[in-house]
Amino acid sequence: MPAIQDARFCACADAAAFAHWETMTTEEQFHAEHERAAHEKQVAIYRNMTPQRRLELAMRMNEDMRELMAAGFRTRHPDWTDSQVKKAVAERILYAQTG
Repeated sequence: MPAIQDARFCACADAAAFAHWETMTTEEQFHAEHERAAHEKQVAIYRNMTPQRRLELAMRMNEDMRELMAAGFRTRHPDWTDSQVKKAVAERILYAQTG
């Protein structure tokens, strides 16, 4: 992989990550370059989607996130009812709680 030597790294990339490029190991540079290339491809894919398709995808991702979050609550609290799990998911989203 070619070394990233300028701000092409990515307009939205973490400036601190780019700033220490020279101190990164070859493996870290490889992974950083791979992430940048994958990001560019992902952006191109999204840009080629219709607005309707992007909305459908966003709604599906939201549904998947809620299902994964519910599964996590069920794993940590096997005694909770479905109602308790739904409430916990709603509260986590509403109040942006982490943990």
